[in-house]
Amino acid sequence: MLNRLYIIVGVLAILLLAAAFVVPSFIPWGQYRDRLSAIAGEVLGAPVRVEGDGAVSLRPRPKLSVSNVSAGPAADPNLTVERVEADFSLIDFLRDRYNVTRLQLDGPTVSIDVAADGTVDTGIALAKAVNSNISVANAVVTAGSVRLRDGRSGETYIASGVSGELKLEALRGPFSFQGTGNVDGAVYALRVTTGQLDAEGGGTLAMNLRPVDDHFTLSAEGYLKSGLAPGFTGTMTYRQPPAREGAQDAGQGDLVMTSKVEASPNKVLLSDYVVIPDENRAATRLLGAADVTLGKDMAFNAVISGGLLALPPRDATAEQAVEPYELVRLLRELPLPAAPGIRGTIGLDVAEVNLRAFSLRNVRLDATAHDGDWTVRGLTGILPGDTRVALAGEVTTDTGRPEFSGTLSLKSARLDALSTMWRKPAEGNPLFGMPGSIAARIDLVGETLRLRAEKARLLGYPSFAAYKLDDTMA
Repeated sequence: MLNRLYIIVGVLAILLLAAAFVVPSFIPWGQYRDRLSAIAGEVLGAPVRVEGDGAVSLRPRPKLSVSNVSAGPAADPNLTVERVEADFSLIDFLRDRYNVTRLQLDGPTVSIDVAADGTVDTGIALAKAVNSNISVANAVVTAGSVRLRDGRSGETYIASGVSGELKLEALRGPFSFQGTGNVDGAVYALRVTTGQLDAEGGGTLAMNLRPVDDHFTLSAEGYLKSGLAPGFTGTMTYRQPPAREGAQDAGQGDLVMTSKVEASPNKVLLSDYVVIPDENRAATRLLGAADVTLGKDMAFNAVISGGLLALPPRDATAEQAVEPYELVRLLRELPLPAAPGIRGTIGLDVAEVNLRAFSLRNVRLDATAHDGDWTVRGLTGILPGDTRVALAGEVTTDTGRPEFSGTLSLKSARLDALSTMWRKPAEGNPLFGMPGSIAARIDLVGETLRLRAEKARLLGYPSFAAYKLDDTMA
């Protein structure tokens, strides 16, 4: 009797196992293709097409696989997915209830179009409510891409190799994505979280972006408005650690910038920003505002002001050796100026700039950026002895070092006070109370500084000369 029971149980197990292989082939896939397309279109607010093959598998867990999925206009869809795999409850699936426990999107491509008037078309508008019984716990994205096509400039910006995890707590949020992507050969890590979308389709947003080498981090949080004219209003923080390799000061802190942000497809406005060049020396800070115009003629404009700006101290543990003139040493240590990829202007007004060996007071700078270089339209300041300094010219970085070519004007009321910058005052100094001036061409090439005086007046007499300072002079 017991043996017969074992035989019956064994036969039932074999039948169930066979059913797991046979039943999926009897599931009417064509019927579910149209049903799934209709549900997805209802959620995304755009027509969805499943043009590839589909399959249902019951082992090792119920799974639905489809390929060649697209959403949006048929001729130019805004969303395409090469392959979709969904794990679900079989009983719920057969009851027309779609409880997706895991969703994998292979090769998704999202296309966003910006028209000539700045309006944005994503091709997708999430529904405020759906009649279908559908829920998605999380989704895994692999080998995806995002394309931003700007009709104003004709440029297309692409983020490729996008992979990560997308969590959807409800059809209208909250949402979150954490993953990586490649932009222009650089790999970035991105984390984005949103709150539940409101009736207008907007909601809170928080994001964090950093390259994989961690040479900077950018975070922002605020309110994101959706629609044809989307916008973001909130705050941002930019943090850049110092280069530790060959750093001059092991105690140097991060550069930190915080600001209010208002962003739209046409302009980004940074108002009331604060820049701390060295987080460990918070007393040195700069204030200002900036705006970036987007579109065909991209440009920026920034104004900066502050009380004190100082170079970081040199490394006290470095090997001491015979050094050249302090001016040449300073020029040798100049960092490469940031070269923005767009044109723009910058205005700087700082009460004092500490250059270690001396300070420059009442500094004002007016410069423009173009083609990766800078044009200094005017740099003025005051040195000891009531000495007025004015500089103008071109700054280039083609050689990997900052180079300058332009004009220098220096007019001093007291040469004896000015000379204390490089020598100790002596008794009976013939420069005492004497004025002087010089107008010269100035060129900085590598570690060599050349002055060619066009007009000079020293000790009350006109003088014409050429001067050269380089790293071999001590």
